[in-house]
Formats: sequence, structure tokens, C-alpha cells
Amino acid sequence: MAGSAVPAFDTSACLAEVDAHLSALDEALASGDADRIDGQAQRLQQCLAGSLAALRHGEGSALSPELVQRLMLARTRCMQQQQAVHRATASFGRTLGMLFPGESTSFAPPATTATARALQAYR
Repeated sequence: MAGSAVPAFDTSACLAEVDAHLSALDEALASGDADRIDGQAQRLQQCLAGSLAALRHGEGSALSPELVQRLMLARTRCMQQQQAVHRATASFGRTLGMLFPGESTSFAPPATTATARALQAYR
């Protein structure tokens, strides 16, 4: 069937969308608004997942050097954002440690079994 052909994937447009989401997340991180950060991070993750699926679907096409450079730049921006989040988390942990010196500042998941909850209650 000639009408059921999959449309060509536009890598350049995809990268432009990823760049837009990265910029929006940069702005959200700068704002300090947790809900905004969460929303932008989720949008970026959905965009990246969709882009990856589309890129895998069109595996046969080669990327131009410009597109490879743009992909590397997007990767670097993601890594920088991740590092910023890690630094903020560490700073938050240090602040909690100063405010509550006798308390554990580790962010452990809540206990899930009855025994674990009982043991946690006595710590």
C-alpha cells in the first residue's frame, strides 16, 4: 500500500524541540519553582523518549556533522542540568544536617514491610 508509508523523520525539527524543552527546564531551574521544574522535566523526558523512538525507527539515515554537533550540545546541556540538580540536592542535605544534626539526612525510601516500618519507628 503506497498510502501507508511512514513519513520521514525530521531530525533537525526534533532537535529544535529538544532544545526548546532544555531551555524551558533551564528557566524552571532558575525560578526555583518545584512544580514548574517537575513539569518541564517531564515534558523534556517525554520529548526525548519520543525522539529516541523516532530516531530508532529511521535507523538507516546518516546524520550530518551539524546534527551530530547539535546532539552533543544537547547531551552536554542535559548533563549540566543534572549536575546542577545534584549540587542543589547536596546543598539541601547539608542544610538539613546543620538544622537537625542528630537526624539522618539521607533520603531513603519509606519502609514497605511491617517489620521495616516497626524497626524504623525505633530509630
